[in-house]
Amino acid sequence: MSNSPYPIELIPLPAHPDPQHPIPLRREVTDLVNDPDASIQVSLFLQALDTFMKMSDLNDQTTYFRIAGE
Repeated sequence: MSNSPYPIELIPLPAHPDPQHPIPLRREVTDLVNDPDASIQVSLFLQALDTFMKMSDLNDQTTYFRIAGE
């Protein structure tokens, strides 16, 4: 297992944003939890986070605990 840094690549932003298709802002988790209309989003987020946290290959640099622990 390597202790060297592993770069996390971000989604590239367009040079000229399209006003017809703006980039959505990330919502605060507390706003999602308190919004009854967002219950499906909260459920999907928690399922995805659970799956991400269960990744257990210690050699994989993209597992939750490797990323969160760095």
